[in-house]
Formats: sequence, C-alpha cells, structure tokens
Amino acid sequence: MKQLTILSFLAILATSSYAASVSNVTVFQRWPWSRQVDIHFDISADTDEFVDVNIALSNAGDPLDVPADSFSTGTQLLQEGHHVVSWDPAKTSYTNRLTLANFRADVSIARSVLYMIVDLTKSASDPNQITYLSRADLETGAYGSIETNFWGAGAAQGVIWTGITNSQEYATSKLVFRAIPAGSFTLGDTGLTSSGGRFSVTLTQPYWAGVYELTQRQWKNITTESCNSKFTVAGDRRPIEFHSQNGMRGSAYSFYETGYHVDSTSLIGRLRTKTGNKILFDLPTEAEWERAARGGASTHYYDGGESGGYLLASGQRDQTTNRIANLIGRYRYNGGFIDNGQTEKPSRDGSDASKYGPTNGTALVGSYLPNAYGLYDTAGNVQEGCLTAGTSSGVDPIGKKNGSKVLYKGGEWSWSAQAMRPAFHQEAERGTYSVEHGFRVFAFPHKSEDDVIE
Repeated sequence: MKQLTILSFLAILATSSYAASVSNVTVFQRWPWSRQVDIHFDISADTDEFVDVNIALSNAGDPLDVPADSFSTGTQLLQEGHHVVSWDPAKTSYTNRLTLANFRADVSIARSVLYMIVDLTKSASDPNQITYLSRADLETGAYGSIETNFWGAGAAQGVIWTGITNSQEYATSKLVFRAIPAGSFTLGDTGLTSSGGRFSVTLTQPYWAGVYELTQRQWKNITTESCNSKFTVAGDRRPIEFHSQNGMRGSAYSFYETGYHVDSTSLIGRLRTKTGNKILFDLPTEAEWERAARGGASTHYYDGGESGGYLLASGQRDQTTNRIANLIGRYRYNGGFIDNGQTEKPSRDGSDASKYGPTNGTALVGSYLPNAYGLYDTAGNVQEGCLTAGTSSGVDPIGKKNGSKVLYKGGEWSWSAQAMRPAFHQEAERGTYSVEHGFRVFAFPHKSEDDVIE
C-alpha cells in the first residue's frame, strides 16, 4: 500500500487584523510509522482572548482540497500558548499519492471568539446556524449592555454580555455559550455540608458553557416534544426540571461505560444532529461545571468576596437575609416559597407544585446577577446535572464511578442559601426525576465522541 510521503515542508504564518497572532509554525510527518502530519504553532493573545484558526495546505503552490474533519480537534477556541493540530491524509484523496514534494501549511487567525450562539430555528445546512461574538463585537454596543470586571479582583476579569437578558430569543429559540478558559483551580470547599473537601484540579483545554440553564422552550425547540416540567407559568423562559439524565443522554449511555456516545433520540443526541455534529455538545464533568460556575472565584460564592453575608457576626448561618445570595440566585427564602405560609419542602415528584405561586419555585433564567464568566443561575434555581460521580483531583479528572449515580451541583429554589455554593453537590441515580434538578448544556471543541474514558 502506498502512503503519503512529504519530502519538504514550508510553514507559513499569516498576518491579520486581529490582536492575536500566530508564530513559530513547524510541520512534521510521523513517517515511517504513520502518515499523519503534525502542525505546530504558537498563539500570542490577551489572557481573556479566545481565537479560531484557519489552516490551509498546498503543494508546490497548488491548494489541497482537505475536508475540515481531516484535522484533529484543535482549530477552535484556542488561547495563548503552543498548539498542535494533526492532519490525517487518510481522510482525504491524497492518502495514496506517493509524495508531496513541496508541502506547505498556512496558519492564520480566523476570528476572535467569546460567545457562541446556536440558532435552534435553523438547520445545519444554514451557514448562519452557529455564529460567534468577540469582545470587539460586544464593545460596539450593537448587542446591548456589557460589564467589565464585574465582581472585582476576587473573580475573573473580563467582559460580560449583560444585554443578553433583554431579548427573550436567547432563552428560547437560541442557545448561547460563553468561552471558559483552561487552567488550574481549587475544586470544593471545607467545613460545610455536601462539599467533599478541596482538590487541586487542572483543565487542559478551554470549552463552552451555556450562559443559561436549559429552558423549557429550548427543550421543545430541540426535541419537538412537550416538556414535563412542573413550573409552567411563563415556562418558556424557566429552566427545565423533572427531567432525568436518561432523557438528556439516553438510559443506556452512562458516561463511564459509553463515554461521549449518546442516544440519538436524547436531547443531546438531537442537538448534535441538529447542528450537523460540528461540535460535541454534552453535560460537563464535575470539574468542568465547577470551574465555569465559580467564574474564577475561590470563595464560597462566586462574587469573589469574603463570603458576602453568608455568616452572621455570631457565626450562625444567615439563611433569610443573605445579602450576596439574594443577588445571585433563587433559593428558598428568595422567592422559592410562596408568601402564604407554605414553607414545607416540596416532594421531588412535583405532585404538590400547585401549592406554590406562579412566580415561586424556579425563576426565569437570567433573573439574578451573573458570575464573572457571564453565566447566570449557577448558584440557585435548579441543581445542575453532571456526567460524573464522586470527586477527584488531578488533570482533567472524571471522578470515581459510583454505580449509576451522578452529581448535581449548586443550590436550587427549595434549599437555603448555604447550598448556593459552587462546591455544593448531591448524588442521585441517573434516572431520578426531581423538581429540584435541571441541566446546563456545554460544548467541547477539543473532544470527540470517540475519546477514550479512563
């Protein structure tokens, strides 16, 4: 069998109008043990900047017609640093050509990205189904208000798109995602219930996190099916609840057994199909969820301060007048329970949801202040489901399998303020239905469905 052989390499970096730049491009073929070609390059960018790159290949001046899927995942959502993208000729028409005598790789910045918007009313064939916004786009004012360095030095610094809350479409007919940086942080906390201790964690690749919890109208727009949620007054913009992880990924698709493969009829499966499998949508691991939910903060709440009003001067927990908790999310004493004396915790099956007023229970997504990454409701409203169970430290950890249980993170509408911490978690069976549980969709441009879970 003939294999593609590259006799000479020419690596070119392209100039652009973006602040980010590409340098030190080199090309190596894994010959003779493999025909794959590795393209190395460095990106210089601001610390809060993310970019996509274009890679164009040619031979002796003639462009090579290479499909996008012949490149490994690694051309999207890149930060400053060294990167390697692999090109697989076996996925092209060049696999059986003997030589490419004058092979050239051009690497250039395609765009700067900060937010990704998926239009659920468009098909995968529509080039505008997935669009992107950069910091520069937001600074024009065309998309509404923005805030800079929202929570101060104790949290991440950067631009937050607060104008998103002024348009219902972003909570109904579109899914909006915010870029989350790679990096190291401390997961968990100590001295409080359901936190599991503290762990040093490093996530090696950036990813996308949903700006909002998945809403009832978004569920319908993706699945075309009715939503089982119990809080349905103004339900289009309220988060889904009373759905299990089985409905999100498929009853036979445990992460620890099938990895990123999901049932094609599940919500995640239908979303992938709807978008032409261009990007891997899924639920997050606990570490991915908590890094996104913290917004760069290491404190009990994501404001980055010294716990806000979490503790009274006497050291007792303040569950009714928590100053910070009232700003960042829905919980029991901040609209979760009605005012007519109904203070008993509701049943998880939602059978007594009628006891709660039309504006109680869950809140419309985006009703409270976002974290420093621009994500809303990670502190309360509904607990959000993760792929994984248990907690662990290390690099890109996936926790420890615990039967068919998974974690739900953060606080929710029927709990007190002490649960509204990124570290707070509870385990539940994958098939559990609860009015306390919801989901936030994530997207992973550096992962593929066939990634091996170890």
